[in-house]
Amino acid sequence: GNEMRSVEKKVELKDNSIVHMSVSTALLRNDIGQPSGAVEVFHDLTKVKKMETEIARLNTLAAMGEMAATIAHQVRNPLAGIGGFAALLRRDFEPDDPRKKTVDKIIRGVENLNNTVTSLLNYTRSDEIMREEVELGRFLASTVEQFKHEHADMISHLSISIEKSKLPPDNKVVLSLDAQLCSQLVNNLITNAAEACSGTGSMKIKYRKLPRQTACQRYADTILLGTNDTVIELTFEDSGPGIREDAFESLFAPFFTTKQGGNGLGLAVGWKIAKAHGGNIVAENIDGGGARFKVLFPTRID
Repeated sequence: GNEMRSVEKKVELKDNSIVHMSVSTALLRNDIGQPSGAVEVFHDLTKVKKMETEIARLNTLAAMGEMAATIAHQVRNPLAGIGGFAALLRRDFEPDDPRKKTVDKIIRGVENLNNTVTSLLNYTRSDEIMREEVELGRFLASTVEQFKHEHADMISHLSISIEKSKLPPDNKVVLSLDAQLCSQLVNNLITNAAEACSGTGSMKIKYRKLPRQTACQRYADTILLGTNDTVIELTFEDSGPGIREDAFESLFAPFFTTKQGGNGLGLAVGWKIAKAHGGNIVAENIDGGGARFKVLFPTRID
């Protein structure tokens, strides 16, 4: 006989997914005011809960970024001193002096640390988005060609192809984006695939502009779309071993890596760039082997 107002419940469905609901109940009464039944109203809060989780995650990453930037600045100055004194020490040794090899290791170690610190500072920096109209096919071809030229050794046995989907009809896909930042995003994803494949195998890059209905059905929980928006889906598929199941939750977190010698910033920086454009990155494994990364950009419907 008690009425409830906005009581939160979790319901597990047959497919083991969880639905968060706000539940309210009220008594139904007949003509003379006696209880004759009850009505229960459910309001789906699943999307709201996901947004709350995402906001909490973003706040945590922001706090980590501020702390990391402070530490990086403190490390960089003494690091430069170590590198400078090591270079002076190396100069004093004869070419055949065995101690020279030890100093060379110190210098290389300092360079590696400096590269990590630089990547960290780049990650924490707030980039201003300088958008321009870009024809996606031409942009991808140019970026991939530049990557091949600059990283020939890394992809000497990796085949990279660019394919355009037939959906929608075959016309140019134009997107408003920051070309420099998105080039970095593409480079990071190619590097990630090359490392996963150990430089041998194949990578397919596909892109398409989705009809709004398809975009909403697939990505309503992943990307915020306006009433006149749809999604450009940019897909990177590799023939590597795929993503470990226990890695999905932390895949785009800074400093998380499953690779020996990795700094864990490549995917984190790529995710940050996609987010700055109002988009997102979705990762999944391919049946039969390999990984698939989908970069999603919101765009206006033509």
